[in-house]
Amino acid sequence: MPLQKYCLSSKLNYFKVLSVLAVIFHFENTYCQSIITEDRMYLKVTPDVIKLEQDIYHPNFPEKATAHFIRWVYSYSNGLLIAERAFLISDLTRLSIEKLFEYDSNGKIIKDNTYNPSFPEFNTYTAYEYNAKGMLIKATEVNTTTKELYRVDTYLKYKNQTSFEKMSRFFGDDNKTAVKYTSVYKNGLKHTFFYNNGFPPVLYKYDSVGNLVSRNTRKYFYKMDERGNAIATVQLERGMAIYNFIRITYTDGTVTGSLDQDKNFIHEWDNRN
Repeated sequence: MPLQKYCLSSKLNYFKVLSVLAVIFHFENTYCQSIITEDRMYLKVTPDVIKLEQDIYHPNFPEKATAHFIRWVYSYSNGLLIAERAFLISDLTRLSIEKLFEYDSNGKIIKDNTYNPSFPEFNTYTAYEYNAKGMLIKATEVNTTTKELYRVDTYLKYKNQTSFEKMSRFFGDDNKTAVKYTSVYKNGLKHTFFYNNGFPPVLYKYDSVGNLVSRNTRKYFYKMDERGNAIATVQLERGMAIYNFIRITYTDGTVTGSLDQDKNFIHEWDNRN
């Protein structure tokens, strides 16, 4: 779906800026959402991972327009994601976007802050609310400076702690809902995504350990390291392949994977596709 159909107001220019990165350089078409959106592919990691770096290679792009513009870097502590950053490949000292996460003593997320050095007027924070049973019921994203409302996620229809529905609403300048969608989670994994506008739902399928294997017609395959974490992935759809090369750092200092293109991995899937 065209981005301009979703970005309906000047306030949502914030989501335009961030989603340009997400749509071009990530597996999922995310509409105009922030850099860390649950509608894009996240890699499962074991608790002993402290850093995961990933580059995407799109062989169908022209030679001088490869998708190696952005490097994503995820930082973890005690199994929790504490920071997500995007850097320009051409200048890895230049931070493009940063998102930092805060947790309570039980490991529940209570707040995140998104920083955009090039567009500080679009910095935001999201506050998370829980009910008396400790279940997440609401997440509200606002502009850090102006406190304008950008997004509200409502969590409902809980079957247990990890099976529920999430209704997301994004707001325009008049604070009226500009777009709405619903996600259905089972055992902590997203299984269905509804656009709430007549478009067909998106269906997700996973393997026995929770790695995403399909998203409607898209198929995902993995190359794993000895500790069970992905160090290369490929997305296949309609004769097109997109590769993700990953470098993982563990708490004991071990490093697996590489951000260099794995020619054998590419050749293997090019022959299958």
